[in-house]
Amino acid sequence: GGEVTDYDINIDNHILHQQNEALPPEEGAHKISIMENTILQKIVNRSELFVNSYHRQGTVKVAPGFVVSAVSDDGNIEAIESVRAPTMIGVQFHPEMMQGAEFFQIFCNLVQDAAK
Repeated sequence: GGEVTDYDINIDNHILHQQNEALPPEEGAHKISIMENTILQKIVNRSELFVNSYHRQGTVKVAPGFVVSAVSDDGNIEAIESVRAPTMIGVQFHPEMMQGAEFFQIFCNLVQDAAK
């Protein structure tokens, strides 16, 4: 039901979505804005994050049952989440490589929900 573009979103873009060796993996490449009242916003307790980025494709349409929960300044979808399952979150960054409690909380939420 969703759709991903095969167009390289890094071409003619001022935002670095594929940092590769340009930056260390624990360093953020660009900012994302997190939508209010989303699961992701509740988990990280922030409206913005500076995230790493290793993708050249982008989601252009989310599947039924999912909502956009974060976007970058160029409008690319950076996170989606299920409207039915509180731990079904997809992100276009690698929180396991980032430092900071807000990134660790993403994993804590998953583990806490799995333990229920």
